[in-house]
Amino acid sequence: MKTRAKGKLLEVMPRARRDIARLSHHIAKTNPLAAAMLVDQITAKMKWIADVDFTGVPRHELGPGIRAFTLP
Repeated sequence: MKTRAKGKLLEVMPRARRDIARLSHHIAKTNPLAAAMLVDQITAKMKWIADVDFTGVPRHELGPGIRAFTLP
């Protein structure tokens, strides 16, 4: 998935897309509305990160260049 946010290309890698889809499908089994809202929140947060150049918190223990971002 690729989208533009304020002229910047935001690319969601295949593994991340699969993880989001799996999580959404799992949650949707008991609460479809919550699953849809979670995907919307994740998508909005990714666009926000691109818009504001927010760098997140370094997570070196997970790998080089990895940063963490929290959802509201």
